[in-house]
Amino acid sequence: MIVDRLRPGDHVCWAFDADDTATEVVTEYVESGLRDEHKVLYFGAELLPAALLDTLDGADGQFEASPAAQIFRPDGSFEPSRAVETMAGHIATARSEGWTGLRVLGEMAWAATDRPVAVKRLAQFEADVNQLFIDDYAMAVCAYNRRLFNWTDLSEVCASHPGAVTSNHSIDWDPLLRMRRTTDPFGVALSGEADASNQRSLAAVLRALIAESNGDTLTVDATGLRFADVSTARQIIGAAEAVQGVVRVVGASPTLEWLLSFVPSRPVPNLTVERA
Repeated sequence: MIVDRLRPGDHVCWAFDADDTATEVVTEYVESGLRDEHKVLYFGAELLPAALLDTLDGADGQFEASPAAQIFRPDGSFEPSRAVETMAGHIATARSEGWTGLRVLGEMAWAATDRPVAVKRLAQFEADVNQLFIDDYAMAVCAYNRRLFNWTDLSEVCASHPGAVTSNHSIDWDPLLRMRRTTDPFGVALSGEADASNQRSLAAVLRALIAESNGDTLTVDATGLRFADVSTARQIIGAAEAVQGVVRVVGASPTLEWLLSFVPSRPVPNLTVERA
């Protein structure tokens, strides 16, 4: 089950179409979070059995359920930056209450009612919110019913997540990309595979870290990357061109090292690369 493969820090797009299986996955996700002493937030109304909702809601403050539209469109409109701030507030609250982590499940059916504007804004939110998960405390599963979204819509939002899963995932599935903040040195550690399917999530995290860097060196640890394509190189080069200080890539594979030297049309003085 995908729930067994998720870790704090993961942000996953889940495209589902089998209601029975979906209910089973969601129930296990919530129950395992309670066992791990995570606070669990459920934004939705359809995937959890009513009996389970009645049992859990409000119990010791560990589980909270709210209609998704109430969270994402409190006044009838959806604003990505406001939604990110709302999520940041939930993370801060869970920390202050002493929970070992925060586990979020969001049903995204509400966004299917006013496409395409909502989907484009939603993709922006899904990308920007990644900056909140790299601290290895909160995790989120965003549930998209495949009967409500077309392939173009799903591609838009999935590209804003580090990883995506569908009903035909393999037993050894893991999120394609994991991104975790590092403090010494300041930056981010990447593991898994970084490619066009998750480039928006990487771009958003790099933007957030650039804003935090205050001219200091930003280190991208690529030691854990099994694969990185040209889109990944472009994101790193773009960060080096935008940063006040230096972007330092460590643990680069020979392929990534070559891409970082080949892709730019001119030298990038703020970029240094160290091979693994």
